[in-house]
Amino acid sequence: MDTRVNTFVKSINRSFILGLFGISLILVACNRVSPEMQERVIQTSSQDIPTATLTVSPLSTPDRSLSVSPLALPKNTGGFIAFHTDQSGELQIHTIDLETSSEQQLVETGRSFEPSWSPDCQKIVFTSERNGPGNFELYLMNRDGSDQRKLIPSQVVTPGMKDWAPTWSPKGDTIAYQSNQNSDLQVCFASINGKHLGCHVPGWSTALPAWSPNGDQLLFIGLEDGDWDVFIVDVRVLEDQVELSEPVKLTDNTTVEKNPHMSPDGQYITFESNLQDNYDIMLMRADGTELRRLTSEAVDEVMPNWLGNEQVLYTRQTAAGWEIASVDVISGAIQTIKSTDALNKWPVWCGAE
Repeated sequence: MDTRVNTFVKSINRSFILGLFGISLILVACNRVSPEMQERVIQTSSQDIPTATLTVSPLSTPDRSLSVSPLALPKNTGGFIAFHTDQSGELQIHTIDLETSSEQQLVETGRSFEPSWSPDCQKIVFTSERNGPGNFELYLMNRDGSDQRKLIPSQVVTPGMKDWAPTWSPKGDTIAYQSNQNSDLQVCFASINGKHLGCHVPGWSTALPAWSPNGDQLLFIGLEDGDWDVFIVDVRVLEDQVELSEPVKLTDNTTVEKNPHMSPDGQYITFESNLQDNYDIMLMRADGTELRRLTSEAVDEVMPNWLGNEQVLYTRQTAAGWEIASVDVISGAIQTIKSTDALNKWPVWCGAE
């Protein structure tokens, strides 16, 4: 395995204050990641976790709008939303054009999921099982689903090997993703031309990478001390490798944080956390301070991502499946976007023309 990701000495000057108290969820023993944990990172399913308490900044009670099925679009927002859904019987990637309200299925071959947009909204990188159940590989395609091709053509399909959860750098030249190439989960990198650029190997598991809006930093979750926390690193992409600074931990507690994403203006980070009986969508400043809860319903609310600077997309559990919604970070108002009797998850927005 290529482990050419080097740590360069460049400290990140940021202070962080985050006091979270909860119960301990032991996910890994001896830094070994079980297949169950790998699936949990993908599926974000409900977990039976005792109640934990947290003091957060005040936030107005969300005013839940009436669900409009199957589609209710956010107002005054253009661009596209990509997501995966099994409404056709098998997990596939769909897009919604927010200008025309049209929805399109892009993939029809094998299970496909976890889309991420190119900076210009013209292409998508995604995960596919088309070469066998459990064999997660990364593919590229145009926005209309055409020209589908493997991201790393030279990569050999190995049973049980998983490369998944890709995220496209805002600079356009690099894709970060998670892999189980070793016994630990690792954040790895590839160029859009299909060249493997190495993996981050800190000695503990890392997963679910997400770029800062300028592409100079990377968020991910790490299992440094027995529970998943949010970390940030500086990133430098070279010709044949990616260099990362020492990771800085932004959350430090005994609960599980997942799916961190930085706002387009770089000021805030949203993520999911199981601080209560279920997963909620959280918000904090980019330095880890001023933690707030954005959602607090008695269901799992997961997989947050940004819809501009003032709304957060996420997936909400319902009696019939999973629906896509948005929450206003200022008012707390919630709007249902995609509601069907299906699994609708992993919403990602792109606002480029």
